[in-house]
Amino acid sequence: MEIERTPVTSTASPNEPAKAEDSARAPNYFAANSQTPIHTKTQSTLAPTSEYVRYLLLFLPARYIPRGIFGTMFEKKPFGEFAKTLATPGEWLQKKFPHTTRENKEALAYNALMGVGSLALSASYSRTVYKDIKNIFAEAVAMETGKSPSDINQIDLKKSDNRIVQKTMDNFWKRSIKRVATDLFFIPAAMMRSTGLGDIMVGVKAGQAFGETWKRKTTMFEDLITFINNKINPRNGLGQAINVGEIFDLYQHYNEAFNPNKMFTNVLERGSGEGARWAQGQPIFERITQLMNLTYAYKHSSIIDPKTGHAIHQADFALPKFIYLLGHDLIDVNQPEKTMATIEIANRFGIPAVKEMQTMLKAGATLADVTERFPTPHITGTETTKPSSKNGVIPKGSTMQLDALPEGASATPTTTIDANSALTPSPLVQQASSLSAHA
Repeated sequence: MEIERTPVTSTASPNEPAKAEDSARAPNYFAANSQTPIHTKTQSTLAPTSEYVRYLLLFLPARYIPRGIFGTMFEKKPFGEFAKTLATPGEWLQKKFPHTTRENKEALAYNALMGVGSLALSASYSRTVYKDIKNIFAEAVAMETGKSPSDINQIDLKKSDNRIVQKTMDNFWKRSIKRVATDLFFIPAAMMRSTGLGDIMVGVKAGQAFGETWKRKTTMFEDLITFINNKINPRNGLGQAINVGEIFDLYQHYNEAFNPNKMFTNVLERGSGEGARWAQGQPIFERITQLMNLTYAYKHSSIIDPKTGHAIHQADFALPKFIYLLGHDLIDVNQPEKTMATIEIANRFGIPAVKEMQTMLKAGATLADVTERFPTPHITGTETTKPSSKNGVIPKGSTMQLDALPEGASATPTTTIDANSALTPSPLVQQASSLSAHA
């Protein structure tokens, strides 16, 4: 079968990932003086809903502040001349509405202020969450649309084919609308001038926060925020290398939500067959972890390019690529050969090449045809999944000395990984698979 192919050019050096021609608009993380990628920045310091509850808990007792102030305002001269200025609004309201009781006036002011404050809280929090959504997903969605990440908007996020983005946007709009609708009920409570109704609405807001947090698991979005803040946020998270377990946890959470049949559920593995699945799937998570550590390498690598003075980056597999592959079901332990090829092609040639790969496979091409089209025979890298004295946990606030490359030494690390051999299951995996088949 003849498959139409677009030309792919590669001008990469041995220590740089090759680029597909049509990925030129993708962010260049390795350019000199390049800005910090937006996906490494978050507005939240805690899981988003927990932060909302924290704000709300501060807000609830604050209801006594406006009640006390407005109550004082309605006293003509509660503390003599000292409070005359404070009492002026109350005196004006008493003259303006002489037939309305003081309690009614207090309730009107109290409920109206509480409604405005609650609405402002919800709007401020929603704005913070949306900023995080855009920061984390804009680059991955840009890989779908071909736009620049800075041009991605709410419509692009809503229309994304990425299942993680879809679910996050659905949750965002549902919860935001629910919170704002609750805030608006303070208005009729104010019009009815009932302090009791105002207190009931405060209780409703508290109940709403309780319902959003009680026995609720974290969302994929919240897990990604935690991962970014702990590992790749340049303000506090680059002192520790990413480990295999963290990547696997994100894979598990994704499949729990969208593909439960692909999850690992038996940690003891006694006759479940998951041992063989893990044996063939483990290299996937190890390779992703390695590539991501090599991408965020400047605090984990002591190899400096003598020509530029910059840390040598040996991979191009930042978090947005992982989000793209995971959210489009392209990371699958049940198809290890295909998944490993997809990862290597994404790293070396970019997501446009991954899209072409999927088109080729749907048209009837084999995996061998794909790897011939996008050859990745010798991917260089250093072992990063096992921390050592040079690549491990670096205490926050410490300074790591980056040594210049010795004269005459090769800038290419001595460790190499043969991607073609990585696509072939090891004898141990083949044996495990055979035992599973006969079980």
